[in-house]
Amino acid sequence: MLPMGDADSALRELEYAFDTLKADGIGLLTSYGDKWLGHPQFAPVMDELNRRKAIPYTHPTAANCCRELQPDVPPTVIEFGTDTTRTITDIVFSGTAPRCPDVCFIFSNAGGTRPF
Repeated sequence: MLPMGDADSALRELEYAFDTLKADGIGLLTSYGDKWLGHPQFAPVMDELNRRKAIPYTHPTAANCCRELQPDVPPTVIEFGTDTTRTITDIVFSGTAPRCPDVCFIFSNAGGTRPF
């Protein structure tokens, strides 16, 4: 998992994973705080992933905004699929998808509710 809260650290980890460890891909969460993967803060990382024609696997999480919407329901029941949908939507609507066409994302949960 890349430390996406700090783009410089994420870029160093990405370089290490691919160039030193010879990893086939990297891991990302669907959101960090209340920012999804299309957020401008993540643009340098997305651009580098695109340059490397990388395959990031995204693991769902519950964004800060939505962790306690239904306190008696674990986030895995609703929020994980929904957060996957939010990040896919953010990647598309932010312009990240057309800017980074060589990134081959792997999304958990069959793409959340996005396919519907």
